[in-house]
Amino acid sequence: MKKILLLFLMLVLTAHSQLKWELIGANPTYNDIKGSWSFNDSTMIIVGTSGMCMKTTNSGASWIRGEINGTAAYLSGVCFPTPDYGYIFDSDRNFYQSTDGGLTWSFKYFMNEYEPTAIAFKDSLTGFWGIGNRLRRTTNGGSSWTSLQSLYGDMNCVKFVGNTLYVSCYRQYNFHRLYRSTDMGASWDTLYRDDYKGIKALDVNSRGDIFVGGTYFVARSTTNGTTWEILPSPTYEITDIEFLDDTTIAIGGTGAYISRNLGTTFTHVQDGANLWQVEAAGNNTFLMGRSGTIFRSTDKGLNWTVVNKMGYGAHYAACFLSRDTGFLSGMEIRYGNGNNYLKKTTDGCRTWTDIPFPAGGVPAREIYFLKNGTTGFLHRDREIMRTVDGGMTWATVTAPLNANDTLRKFFFRDDLNGYIASFNQYYFKTTDGGLNWTREQINTSSSLMEFYFLNEQVGFVTRKNNIVAKTTNGGLTWSDKHFSTSGKALGINFVNDQYGFVYATENGAYTISQGEAWMLTNSSIPKMLDVDHCDNLNGIAIIWADPHPYSFHVGKTRDGETWMRQSLPVQRVEPAFIELADRTTGYIFASNNVIIKLTDTALTSVEEEYVLPHEFTLSQNYPNPFNPETVIRYVLPASGYVKGIVYDFLGREVATLIDGEKSAGSHEIKFNA
Repeated sequence: MKKILLLFLMLVLTAHSQLKWELIGANPTYNDIKGSWSFNDSTMIIVGTSGMCMKTTNSGASWIRGEINGTAAYLSGVCFPTPDYGYIFDSDRNFYQSTDGGLTWSFKYFMNEYEPTAIAFKDSLTGFWGIGNRLRRTTNGGSSWTSLQSLYGDMNCVKFVGNTLYVSCYRQYNFHRLYRSTDMGASWDTLYRDDYKGIKALDVNSRGDIFVGGTYFVARSTTNGTTWEILPSPTYEITDIEFLDDTTIAIGGTGAYISRNLGTTFTHVQDGANLWQVEAAGNNTFLMGRSGTIFRSTDKGLNWTVVNKMGYGAHYAACFLSRDTGFLSGMEIRYGNGNNYLKKTTDGCRTWTDIPFPAGGVPAREIYFLKNGTTGFLHRDREIMRTVDGGMTWATVTAPLNANDTLRKFFFRDDLNGYIASFNQYYFKTTDGGLNWTREQINTSSSLMEFYFLNEQVGFVTRKNNIVAKTTNGGLTWSDKHFSTSGKALGINFVNDQYGFVYATENGAYTISQGEAWMLTNSSIPKMLDVDHCDNLNGIAIIWADPHPYSFHVGKTRDGETWMRQSLPVQRVEPAFIELADRTTGYIFASNNVIIKLTDTALTSVEEEYVLPHEFTLSQNYPNPFNPETVIRYVLPASGYVKGIVYDFLGREVATLIDGEKSAGSHEIKFNA
């Protein structure tokens, strides 16, 4: 038998595409909001976790993303002394400046000490920055900073009210202070001190009344800070305070409250838990906080509307019938209770209609529809359900499931014959379109994962322990085909009758012999978190970017083998799974009920029969060793001149197999030695 070295000299053009992303259902964000700034009653900037910076100019109806050098750090302390000039810092001790109203930001300074806690600017040049128990001052717009005297406690709030600078300090157990300076920090008056109650937020009204708050603590002074009155705190921790007028106060923190009598009594804002930020300008008042939640009032807190509210819970499964029509299951947690749901969308996940679904148990963990779009299946716990009216009603079907069964993914090779693996050596099979299911067994000690059939007779099922089982008689008997990888198999797909792939969390495997032999893939098949295909060529995947769970790329394939990787400039999120609706559109479903829509901008029509790969790929010849014939497969991203030469181990030319123009797409060559 001969084993040869193959060398191909390929002259091709390369075509790249881009995935456009869109955040669905979170306007403007699903990240925690940790800072805000109002320019007027319609224009506001918010910042928060994972480098989030967003701006609205229409009271929150729409938002624009501010670009901050791709940082993913915690942003806070946003401040705009003029409509154009603004400043912000992050948890990595970086200081940024904007000169266009917050649309773009440039790095200005790095503070190589402690993490900053508060910031305030009097004008575009003069500002103060709280670092631990020290206050820094700049007079040149942040290019350089000088240290002022140390103050007692870590600085929680640095705030200008007119020309007067207020600084609150907090230190655990003792040394809690409120300071005031009327000469830009040259000298300070101590307005308030308490060894037990720390000040974390403050505001001053037009009469000079001061209102402060912290942990289980609020106090007010109607004598410009000379005397103080301790009041009952409405919530555990207060993080922000704003006067809406001289007697009306809005409080943000672990709970959100409104007082109309200078803090004597408070009214709780419904659903106002963990709204840490208050922003007021003109007729608008905003409460903002956890998971991008934003409430808005135009009547000083009498009534509130929801600008954005992300529900707490998790997505479990989704299935799409077209680009915009699909189903989603999951659980929403509200007031400590978990509620299962099944929903349908017809506008690309923008709005959802509830589908009647049995209460109790767990949500549907898998949803699958036949090509006719009216017959579908789902499973949850140890129950298989079926619909025949496009998903509007569901009924339980006959299936002998027991307590040890954990069902995986459905696969139907036609409208009658379907399979679903259980997380053991058993699987379930139907021959009547899913009305009845029978229990079948494959003699193996490892769990079954996912089925795939090429035709009525030839099929495969992936298993743990790096095994693909194959049948050539419609599932009557199965034989094991091994490959070596440490990862978990996520999916299986065949490009044609001979060429197929197993995708995995580590190195996957491929075959060019209809599954008789499997070999580890090269680096063009990445490590994946989840993968989905809409046909035998087009797929989409969540790809590991690094070990951090929030760092991922999106991969897109148009030939089943070569994957275009793209990191999305989206706020960091923990992805759960990905679904491909058609060749152009996919959806990522993530934590906190986040949905990200992906659109392949290189494709203009879903009627295309073939979509080009983004780079040239040469696959391992098979068989190798061989006698006397082997097959070589390669993929071209665009039409071009191709020359393929075979050399032996001594570098001598053996044969020229290709020499001329070739069209874009997949090609195979037979070489007979």
